[in-house]
Amino acid sequence: MQKLNRTSLFVVINSVFIGAQGMIHAVSAIMKGNVPTGGMMLDSIGALTLIQNYLYTGIVSALIGALIVFWALTNVNNRFYTPVFILLCLALFLTGGGVAFILFFLFTIFASTQITGPYKWLGKMLSGRFGGMLRNSWKFFMTASYAFLACGMAVWIFLIPPGMEHAISWKEYLCWSFLLLGITGMIPAILAGLENKS
Repeated sequence: MQKLNRTSLFVVINSVFIGAQGMIHAVSAIMKGNVPTGGMMLDSIGALTLIQNYLYTGIVSALIGALIVFWALTNVNNRFYTPVFILLCLALFLTGGGVAFILFFLFTIFASTQITGPYKWLGKMLSGRFGGMLRNSWKFFMTASYAFLACGMAVWIFLIPPGMEHAISWKEYLCWSFLLLGITGMIPAILAGLENKS
């Protein structure tokens, strides 16, 4: 088992989340069957693909999503983690794994470059009393951020499942509100974990 500090734990959780949401999109595509997509944009599942067949693009994006999860769980402390993660996410994006994970992707890339320690300027900014208060709040920010994300994902999966055609309603607003709160909470969560290296 890899030894995880706070930053690498954040990277693992986010990477698993990205892979899992890619697999959810993949299942939605596979359920449409062996039919043409009619173009690169898959509006009904919120994705785009270069493989213009629902079944095939679903299979490929499911495999890539699983690879992202495997890479995160086994190699987060590997010095090649970030470039491989970027390539896998790019492949997921181009094979129907969804578009909504872009912000998670950017936060995860940034955090993965900080696993061995923060940039010098960032370390200085987080030193002193403010940094100490922020570090002591790490559990709160992590818990709140992922609680909101879990609520948003639950609304998405159970109330507005991908692959279903429907008009914009309060369900979408509720889903995106939860997701936005969760994403916003990631910023202090990343910063709070930076100087706590073990």
